[in-house]
Amino acid sequence: MNVRQEVLYRDFTILVVDDDINMTLFLKRTLEKRGYRVFTTSNANEARILLSSEKIDILLLDVNIPGESGYSLCQSLRTNPEFELLPIIFITTVDKTSGLEEAVSYGGDDYISKPVNTRELLAKVRSYCRIKALQDLFLKQKQDYERELATARKVQVQMIPEKEFQWHGCNIRTFFKPVIEIGGDYVDVWETGGKLHIVIADSIGHGPSGALLGAMFKMQLYSLGKELPLKERVELLRKNLIKAIPENYSITFFYGILSDDLKFSYINGGNPPPLLYANGSVSELPGKSPLIIDLDIPQKTEVKEIQLQKDSILFLYTDGVSEATSPDMKMLGTGGLKKLIPKCVKEGDIIDNIMLEVKKFCGLYAPHDDIAMIRVQL
Repeated sequence: MNVRQEVLYRDFTILVVDDDINMTLFLKRTLEKRGYRVFTTSNANEARILLSSEKIDILLLDVNIPGESGYSLCQSLRTNPEFELLPIIFITTVDKTSGLEEAVSYGGDDYISKPVNTRELLAKVRSYCRIKALQDLFLKQKQDYERELATARKVQVQMIPEKEFQWHGCNIRTFFKPVIEIGGDYVDVWETGGKLHIVIADSIGHGPSGALLGAMFKMQLYSLGKELPLKERVELLRKNLIKAIPENYSITFFYGILSDDLKFSYINGGNPPPLLYANGSVSELPGKSPLIIDLDIPQKTEVKEIQLQKDSILFLYTDGVSEATSPDMKMLGTGGLKKLIPKCVKEGDIIDNIMLEVKKFCGLYAPHDDIAMIRVQL
């Protein structure tokens, strides 16, 4: 063992729980001689107090202690998230054949047979010190990562705020829910030059990589000239993003422009087809243009136009909705979503009700992808 390892092991605290005074003294002296900090007690109640008040790294636990047994104490500790990963080594008279099986069955990690062999004791303590050090390092890194994600989430909420507003008698709402703290979907609706711009997009990947692509998408989107026609806007957006996105990444999108007379021009770049609810029926908006991806293939952008009607609802969504998966591995699909639309409209806000239906469809499992939606109630 090198010096750094020795110093590392000496940073650890061990709790010995045994009612045999001679065994307790032996374990305490043996471990303290190697530089470990050692607490001792003879019963479960005092053990709980020490575990709550001190930072214990390893628990050496006798099976036969007065009152509550070592097995019972171990089982109760494992129900507390604070002690789920605490290394627990039983001290037992059980023979080696069944000792480990019995220890594990009660929630322990290992066992040491009585009479205790000093070399075995020290080897196992060192081994679990190393495991505990790695666990602590992993948990710290996880906490740091979660803090960074929480900070990034605040930034993304500001970058992609949910909106709800009226525009020429239309009721508009946007919704975005990442699968973790941050995600790769993008959604926005805004007015420019007396027309309503409606954009929804989905980049490959979740978490930080997807969020960065989403930020890049917004930056390029908002840098476009206000007077550019829809087709030129999309072609310039695609050109600029292809230069910037990493290899093997892509972005699907839908970009529509709505006039106050309800004429709707749009380009669908690989996004799921928006659904139009009108006169009690649901239809898909036709049209498909290439997604944003760095491939040397013909890129033909198709602009579609449609005259929308009053009292209809335009519903846009990313594939996190249509690809929601049930516990028996069935996908909701566009067909399943279309069947839900009339019910969700009838029961209130379509976005809230679709989200409830998706969660219900997924059962015990949360949706596995980011979800973005737009509702335009005409």
